[in-house]
Amino acid sequence: MIIDRRFAALLVLGWIIQITIVPHIAIGPAMPDIILIVVATYGFLEGPIPGGVGGLVGGLLQDLTLKGGFGINLINKTIIGYLAGLVERNLFGSSRLIPMIAMFIVSVISQLIYIVLIYIMGENIAVMTAITRIVIPSALYTSVVALFLFAPINRAISHERQKTVFK
Repeated sequence: MIIDRRFAALLVLGWIIQITIVPHIAIGPAMPDIILIVVATYGFLEGPIPGGVGGLVGGLLQDLTLKGGFGINLINKTIIGYLAGLVERNLFGSSRLIPMIAMFIVSVISQLIYIVLIYIMGENIAVMTAITRIVIPSALYTSVVALFLFAPINRAISHERQKTVFK
């Protein structure tokens, strides 16, 4: 099975948190991306194909709640889930810093993909302003939040397997 029930439940829970709580904990324009954390962690644990499929579902959920630009998150999260799945899970070991750095990098890539897709759709973007005011702060925020979510997500996804990566 490419996506199991527990991952689907985490994705829906992450989506609910993303649309209800996250807007209230924004720091300026910077917000953590809970869907990204769930999708990337799933990709890290399960590989590129499940990560990509998980990203497709997570991106679709995000697109259902946004005005305009339908499909941007679907494409973005699918790419991110797949790329996260390419990361060697043994790279993480027991370090808490390495997954946080990986999530920062994944978040920056995700934000840059988003900017490119918005630009392709005809939006005028001040790229350097977006990078300094939104991309970097949001990636930092997402990676700090991810530090607290890695272990619970890992336990939920790895429920019957001995595949614990983030302790």
